[in-house]
Order: sequence, then structure tokens, then C-alpha cells
Amino acid sequence: MTGSWRVFLLCSLLQGAGCYQRFEALMPERVTTLSGSCVTVPCSFTLEDRIDCGDGRWEIWNQLKYSFKENPVTFMIKGLPDAPRLTPPKEPVVEGTPVELGCSAPSYCDTHPPTVTWTPALGLSTQLQQNDTVTSTLTFNASLLHHGNNVSCTAAYYIPSGNKTVTSTIYKILSISYAPRNTSAVGSPCLPAREGGCLNLTCSSHANPAVSEVTWYRIHREHILKIGTGSSLSIQLWNANNVFFCEVRNDFGTEKSTVYKIDIQIPSQIFNIPDLVLCIGKSAVIFVGIVCVVVCIIRTRKVGEETRSFNAATVKRAPPDEEESQVTWIQAPH
Repeated sequence: MTGSWRVFLLCSLLQGAGCYQRFEALMPERVTTLSGSCVTVPCSFTLEDRIDCGDGRWEIWNQLKYSFKENPVTFMIKGLPDAPRLTPPKEPVVEGTPVELGCSAPSYCDTHPPTVTWTPALGLSTQLQQNDTVTSTLTFNASLLHHGNNVSCTAAYYIPSGNKTVTSTIYKILSISYAPRNTSAVGSPCLPAREGGCLNLTCSSHANPAVSEVTWYRIHREHILKIGTGSSLSIQLWNANNVFFCEVRNDFGTEKSTVYKIDIQIPSQIFNIPDLVLCIGKSAVIFVGIVCVVVCIIRTRKVGEETRSFNAATVKRAPPDEEESQVTWIQAPH
């Protein structure tokens, strides 16, 4: 394997005759590193100051040496690093409050620890190395704009052999709790929109968690009347000016919608006397016009017939043509 090796074996053995020492040396059974990188093998040991040599206790201050040969360390060589471990924030994350995210990545080589970065850079990040782990902490203020977005943590490792960098990334979808926003009320009347007709109301809002309560109100003059609950509501129209709004609620707040107003026609407006008189007047004018046209047509036909009758009578009473009556043709004898 290429790369530098740093193996520290710090263990001891008593040098003396007839004495027995209790000691313990600790090394990992397996150590993992990246191909082309270095590796650090930890070793720890315990040693009692007092040594049992049979008849009584003896204070031993001699220099002790020991070579550890049992239970050797196994090295695992990886081509790619393990994924970082992400520590989520404490739930719930409320809009406007500080948030802390943690990301830990294994450090395979003390001389080339990984560099941990956040995307996007939502706030201030700090990096700390402890033993074989590098931890980065990201702190930012939660915003409604962060809700549902991805934030990623990337650990980049420099490989001395080959002068290259390999990376590993983990993702987290942010969930930000917030009070209702952009609440609106809309209506769909049963046509035609008149007194006694029905109106279907719908209330919508953006919230996390979703709204748990919807209340409807009708504004009548100076009074606000509660008329029902639920995201959808069907009611009856009973005055000329109908104004409604809804109020929504979740665990983090409430919000009132903009008002919805619908103007309707009541029966007195549909069949009032001025309109009736105007309608009758228009009908009368049309009727008189039609009568005049019919009378004119009849009179015209009557005049035509009388003219034709007079002409026929005149022809019958006319005397015979005098010139024609005086002309007599006589044939001369041969």
C-alpha cells in the first residue's frame, strides 16, 4: 500500500525475575483508509504501578518495554469514502427561530482531514476535528423560503497519491413550521344569484402543519356573524349585499382571509313598478306601430281595388267611335 504509515505501539512488559504484572494493551481490530491516502492506527494501554512479586508488594520504577504481536490490526482499503452522517435539528423548526444542523465525516488520515461544506450556504458554519471524525455545524435562521428545500453536506478528501480529491454527500429536506399564509375566500353562486339562492364558499391557505380549523363569518352592516366551519361551506343568500371571510388556524397561529363580496338581485328589484311601466310602454309603442302598418296596407289595397273598378265602368259607358260608324264600304258593279 502506498502512502505514509504512522503506527504507535506503546505497550510495556516488566523486566524482572519471579514477578507478575497485570497490564492491558488496546488496539482496533480493523482500520479503514482510502486508497492512496495515509492511515493512523491508535494504540492505548494500562499499567499498574504496583507489581505482585509473591511475598508482599514491591514498588517498581524500572523502564518497561513490550512488543505487541497478538491480535494484529486488519487494514480495509476503500476506493470511495463513507457518506457523512447528518444530525437533524430538534423538531419542530419554527419560522424565525435559529436552526442548527450537524454533519460528521470520518477522517482516515490525520495529516489530510476532510473539508466539510454546506450547500446552500444558509448561514455560519464551523468545523472541528476530534479523533477520527470531522464535524461541521451549520447555524441559520429558519425562513418560510427554506421549507421543502434540499440542504446538502459534502465531505472532500485529498488523496496525496495521484494528487486528486474524492467527495461524498448527504442530503436533508428542510421542514419549517409556520403560521397560515396567503389565506383567501372565494364563492361560487348557484345561478342566477338572487335572494334565496345558494352560495358555495371555499377557503384556502398555506401552512405547515396544515390548518386544523376553518371558521366562516358573514359581515352584515356593523355585525360579524359566525355562519359555519370547514374549508367548504354552502349557505343561502338573504340580502342584497353579501360579504364573507374565513379564519384559519394551526398550531403556530391564525390568519383571516380577504373578504369575498357578491351582489344579488332581490325580487323587488327584479319586478319593480318603474321597470314594469317602461316594459308596458315599449310594448304599447310596438303594438301601435304594428296596427298602423296593417291599417296602411289595408287602405292601400282598398284604394287600388276602387281605382280598378272605376276604370272598368268607364270603358263600358264610352260611345262608339263616330268616324268608324260613318264609314260604309260599297262595292261597285262590274
